[in-house]
Amino acid sequence: MWIEEARVENLRGYTSCGFSLARAKTILVGQNNSGKTSILKLVNWLLNEAPLDLLNGQDSPSPDLFEFLLPARRTRNRARRLTLLIQVPDGRSHRRFRCNKGVAELRLNVRQTPSRSVYVALGAPSRGELAQSHDRAIELLDRLRKEHSFIYIPSFRDAKSPRFQSTLHGALRGQLQQRALHSAQGGAPSEYREIRKALRAVGKVAEDLASPLWDEMKGHLPAGLAEKATIRLRSDPADLVEWLSAQLELRLSTGSHDKDGVSVDNVGSGLQSLLDLAIHRASTDSDRECTLVVEEPESFLHPSAQRTLARALLTDESVEHSIITTHSPIVLDEAPYGDVVVCRDQMFFEPRDAKDEARSEINAALMTGSGAEMMFARSVLLVEGDGDRQFFEQLRRRLAAHDETGRTDELFCVWVGGKHSFAPWIRLLQSYVQRGEQPIYWLVVADGDAPSQVRQAFLHAEVPVAAPVLSEIGRVGAEMHNGIDAWASAVAKLNNVARSSEVPMALAPVDIEYAALCEASRDTLEAFADRFGAPGRSKNELLKFLGSKGATQPTAGRKDAWMRAHIGANLPGSEIPNDIRTVLLRWLEPAMKKAAAQRLVRALESE
Repeated sequence: MWIEEARVENLRGYTSCGFSLARAKTILVGQNNSGKTSILKLVNWLLNEAPLDLLNGQDSPSPDLFEFLLPARRTRNRARRLTLLIQVPDGRSHRRFRCNKGVAELRLNVRQTPSRSVYVALGAPSRGELAQSHDRAIELLDRLRKEHSFIYIPSFRDAKSPRFQSTLHGALRGQLQQRALHSAQGGAPSEYREIRKALRAVGKVAEDLASPLWDEMKGHLPAGLAEKATIRLRSDPADLVEWLSAQLELRLSTGSHDKDGVSVDNVGSGLQSLLDLAIHRASTDSDRECTLVVEEPESFLHPSAQRTLARALLTDESVEHSIITTHSPIVLDEAPYGDVVVCRDQMFFEPRDAKDEARSEINAALMTGSGAEMMFARSVLLVEGDGDRQFFEQLRRRLAAHDETGRTDELFCVWVGGKHSFAPWIRLLQSYVQRGEQPIYWLVVADGDAPSQVRQAFLHAEVPVAAPVLSEIGRVGAEMHNGIDAWASAVAKLNNVARSSEVPMALAPVDIEYAALCEASRDTLEAFADRFGAPGRSKNELLKFLGSKGATQPTAGRKDAWMRAHIGANLPGSEIPNDIRTVLLRWLEPAMKKAAAQRLVRALESE
């Protein structure tokens, strides 16, 4: 048996959601408290921790259990349940477990009234259902536990923790039992004979040492009541194996400095984390279908070790299903596009283009480097070049200094490589949109000479553009040759219409250099010119030096990204033009309430 899907209603932080467990590999990305781990913890509790006596009603649920299961918010008596859709390959069991096309629904139900109870049932809930487990549901859960191994490895991996020690002890005991017990082998292996021999020898020593006790006891008994007694070691090879496994210690040597070995809890946190993962993997039962869940494998690891471990997990074919949750762009960098699932606000967004081989290859290439970090953001700015990215990133950092919520750190800026290169990035981000919900909002910001290229990118990415916006795009194209003022005015009109029409695009008046400096004071221009070593001090001379199309007789100029970064970091807030402020607002608003975004921009203006 294996699990196709888990569905949750009103448990932990969820209202209603579903998560596929049928995928061979899943890399689950999302921010803290977005809902990545709660559903996995619920499945782990049901499969590995929930006592059958509790589900059978013989034990009462503890307050700690309800603290774990129930959300902090009010649910107004709505149903609280976890449903597992289980593939049952044995056709003879389909009727027994009420399967639909070979899939059974195992439902964990949680009730608070009239008394607290936890029970399991099969199929869809019915009105007036008694709060007690069905025998067949208990049977299905028991069979699932025997036939399917669900290994959950949390992010906290400390060699001193009881969980680590229990896992290590279990792995050692399993190895001893496999090699040293007669029941584990067909025949009588030499290891088993050695264990019996050792047990007899130890028993003989113990008996000889203890036997004088009877002589001492006999002297205190009335005559004739007991004439003879023997003391025998009451133990078998299994008892010896259990004792030995508890006494075994794993010691490591990591180099010449500790060649004699040190205890596992004295090595670095990164190695302890790797050891925890290795122990779980080594103790996996190969005879059962297996789902391996690893929380944040990057914990405590150097970036190079993160890459090595990520590749090992992603290429491991010894388990049927792997789920890796991560906050690391380095781990995501190693993952194929089709394996990446985005979690946002208790919803899971799977890649829509995963079956398109060509598109999947393109998206995988984009999701490296800055593209990997982009997948963790809530709001993304897509710009043409690295200088544009540096300019807006510096402005974001200045906004963050006024933001106590940390929401500005959920913004990210990606440079796509030019005005002709927006479409692939838009397609990647749009491929995660489900039923009108998008986990990552995006905004295209291009130079004022790119309206037709941006329009073409939207067309290729199948993103609709409202008719009024199309009209203004045409107007910008017509005004590009009628002077800077007419051109900039047309761009401003387009940006206003695009924002009111909720089309995620904005153009910089002329280009980013002109847009940034068009309202700069003489003192500001002179300070930038001195910093850059520009030959002139006027606005036109500085724009020409920077290669702006807004200069009289423009030239190629200097396109150094650090210069744009310096402008973003040092342009006085009161001199930031309206078009740039509007971009900042549109970038901020998906991450916070509109009023909060406006307050941040006003704080920036007052610097």
